[in-house]
Amino acid sequence: MGTQQNRIDANAVTKNANDMADVWADLRTAVRQPGLWGALAIAAGVLGLVGPFGTFDKIALLGRMAYWAAVVPATFWLGFVVFLSVATWGEARALPRWVVLALGSVLTSLPVAALLAGLHAVWFGAPLWADALRLLPYVLVITPAVVLLVDATQDEVVPPPTPLPDPSWLDRLPLHLGRDLILLRSEDHYLHVETAHGHAMIRGRLQEASEALEGHGMRIHRSMWVAHRALDRLRRQNGLPVLVLKDGRALHMGRTYVKAVRAALEGAA
Repeated sequence: MGTQQNRIDANAVTKNANDMADVWADLRTAVRQPGLWGALAIAAGVLGLVGPFGTFDKIALLGRMAYWAAVVPATFWLGFVVFLSVATWGEARALPRWVVLALGSVLTSLPVAALLAGLHAVWFGAPLWADALRLLPYVLVITPAVVLLVDATQDEVVPPPTPLPDPSWLDRLPLHLGRDLILLRSEDHYLHVETAHGHAMIRGRLQEASEALEGHGMRIHRSMWVAHRALDRLRRQNGLPVLVLKDGRALHMGRTYVKAVRAALEGAA
């Protein structure tokens, strides 16, 4: 019993470590996006001119511009890390995306409101907790809007793969389906096969198939493999990784496969 519990604890520690590694990998990717920094700069400039939350009356223009130039990136990156961590946790438990969005927005809003209230306490002498409660409803509204905006601007075009000869594994497919494989989905001891000409169920294991089809596609989930030729772009929805196919379908992507897929895409670039 003790050995089994230790194994469970070790697996949990390993999984948490992998989740955090994925969070930091996504953070490093986001930090390297000049367009995102440009959007933050524009937002800071607009807020500096408009002066919301009483800053127009309390701070002169130059001080106000400096204030929002510090506040906007600080609150954004704090919220980004928190929401990404919540999304990772929610995905591991197969939570619906709307649940992840709602839960992530609430949990992200708490530290962001606290940070803003702390800055107000230092800058204006405002009462910390009273100001945090005053700001929280505004942050709860702004946070999901920011998440959806980031999702909408984080498309990544997948580079075309290098052509390879068809693997012999494709001989297992029924003749009427042809060899233009799109995806494989594991269902117990069978594989749901989809090609450009239709669907079928064949006996087999996804691990074996993915090894035989190496170079022609990639696993995006523990139960799904997708052909390179079917991919259109990589994006995020509600903080979760999604692959969009050329036919417009968006497929949920397991976070543990994100780094491998990203490395494959970068290698093909």
